[in-house]
Amino acid sequence: MAIHIGGRGPGHMVRVSLSVPDFVSEPWDGVTRFTASKGINEPPLGFDDFAPWSNANLWSNWMSATRWSSLLTQTTADHIRVCIDPTPMLRAANNASQMVAYLAMVKGAVDDVLARGLKAIVDMHVSRDATYGDAALCAAYPSGDAWTRVRSVWRAVTILLNQYDTDKVAFEVWNESFSDKAKYTALLPDLVAYLRSVVGYKTTFIVMPWNGTYDTSINPTFAASQFGANCGFAHHMYIPGIFTHQGQAGANHQHYVHNLPFPVTTDQRAAFISAATAEINADNSLSSAQKAEFNGLIATDINYYFDNFAYTTDYDGAQAVTDAIGAFFQEFGSRNPGSPGAGAGLEKWRVANGVAASQIFITEFGVHRDYDIEGANQEDAVRWFSVVSKYLNVQGLARTVWDDFDSYFSIRANPGPVGSITAATPFDTQILQAIGMYREPPFDTVSLPGLALLHRKNGYTAGTGTWDDISPINRDSVQATAGSRPTANTTEGGITTTSTQKIPSTLPADPEIEYGWAVITIPVLTGSNKSIIGSTDGSGNSGRQIAVNTSGGIVMNRQGQSQQIGTGSGRIVAGQKQLVEWIRQRSTTLPTQIWVDAVQSASGTVNDAYAAGMTSFIGGRQSGENFVGSIHEIGSVQGNIPDAATRAKVQGRVAWDHGIQGRLPAAHPYKAMAPA
Repeated sequence: MAIHIGGRGPGHMVRVSLSVPDFVSEPWDGVTRFTASKGINEPPLGFDDFAPWSNANLWSNWMSATRWSSLLTQTTADHIRVCIDPTPMLRAANNASQMVAYLAMVKGAVDDVLARGLKAIVDMHVSRDATYGDAALCAAYPSGDAWTRVRSVWRAVTILLNQYDTDKVAFEVWNESFSDKAKYTALLPDLVAYLRSVVGYKTTFIVMPWNGTYDTSINPTFAASQFGANCGFAHHMYIPGIFTHQGQAGANHQHYVHNLPFPVTTDQRAAFISAATAEINADNSLSSAQKAEFNGLIATDINYYFDNFAYTTDYDGAQAVTDAIGAFFQEFGSRNPGSPGAGAGLEKWRVANGVAASQIFITEFGVHRDYDIEGANQEDAVRWFSVVSKYLNVQGLARTVWDDFDSYFSIRANPGPVGSITAATPFDTQILQAIGMYREPPFDTVSLPGLALLHRKNGYTAGTGTWDDISPINRDSVQATAGSRPTANTTEGGITTTSTQKIPSTLPADPEIEYGWAVITIPVLTGSNKSIIGSTDGSGNSGRQIAVNTSGGIVMNRQGQSQQIGTGSGRIVAGQKQLVEWIRQRSTTLPTQIWVDAVQSASGTVNDAYAAGMTSFIGGRQSGENFVGSIHEIGSVQGNIPDAATRAKVQGRVAWDHGIQGRLPAAHPYKAMAPA
């Protein structure tokens, strides 16, 4: 029985939270099997047209050293799902030499994954070529050219994978059938039996024993026993589709939905239906029939969404559970593992079939995040990932999220534009944290070498001089003057820093951060490192200064970079990223969120490449202004300090601390008096 606190429909919803420990799944049957926890889908051999398969380096070009580095250092992934579009192999099924070349590409991808210390799930997707696609295959089964080629190609891949250890590589035999359910119910066990007759039971197979991907009704005609020993079962988690696929490019109605709240706190269905309908009706690329169809689907899906995805607390008998949402309860069956609730779904099928939780693999999981089409808000996407992850954790289910590919689904901070394979960008820390995949950066236990904390009390001395006459916020422009102070160059981690004798090289015992701020300077970067850091005019030194909010963020600006960004912006962006990572790896106290004081070009276009790649902006300034010139803008541009009172307090403290309160706007609440 499920009791919902808060109700459904119009009005405010009530949230009640209780803590629930993660559920640890039971082992299979005491025999070595393939198991996994959290992984990442990498799609260079799939989800693209077949032509790139003519490039033998398709995998290695995508999985570059940069991409591997970010994946291994930023995530706790234990496996990679190698996604394969089998179309090239199906077309080449009767061409032995071409098949050998294609199989070598698959082997190269698997070997690359294993060499990184990770496990691999090799996923064979349904061909997007209609000749060999799901519909054609099911229509002709148990005969036809498509079925013959599938058996031949799948046999070759199975033989290839059978050479690997059982606990290292699994084979996801089929992906998302949408066609003839009766035929698929017979086809899938038939295919598995055929492959087992060829290679036996060494390799763990993963199959999807129901039709479609994320339907709440599991096909009861499928039984785990139909697939024999050493078999896992896949499920794809995109519930609710109107939320996870909103804004997706393509011929679907979800494309016209944007910014759905998650979860629902007030009933806004009318506004969302109206907005989507207007967008559909204005799209001249749609026929009248398509518009009518899409408008109907929009009304159905959005009504379902607002009826079912409100804040609730569910109870399974006497077992209280946390942050459960009604439709997820229906899908997964229960937050009490092994005791499915009234919702049927995946958990009920699992228990009824005697399947261990570790045999269930959520091999696709995510929210659509496009580069140029507005979809889910960041905060709503993060909440969705968090809620779903709680279900998966409690029930001990493995899950695999998307990396990024043509902006389809992504857990990276800045997926590239549609139709391109872009250079790897940093992962989105918020989402990684929400799904429990964020790897904390390694920190030294010593002070920050090459960095200097500028103590901001009048009269504080360090080294051989005082800082009373130098505003720390303007320090870099002073230091950039040749010979202004004695310097010493040091090199570490490929970055040369220039420190001065007057700056303490260790954190003082009393860093004066009673209100949560300190200032750290990365001294001037000189010589050959100019290209790394990105001096736009190539003239010389480029100091960097960072203000550290010890309760949650870093503000970074570019002192000494008052000239226009121009063509050097890419080098500046790369340099800032490198510097921030350098700081993160050497600090025991610095927070992980980076806030950037945005620099704009003469045209006023915000240089957001770094902000999107690292985290986001908190302020802005026009080219030619220094940080203090726009101190009043801290936290105002992108709303990363959304609370106005807190933002004003931070602005006031920074301004008064540096003696630049006169630059605050006349109406600022701390123009006349510093905040307490």
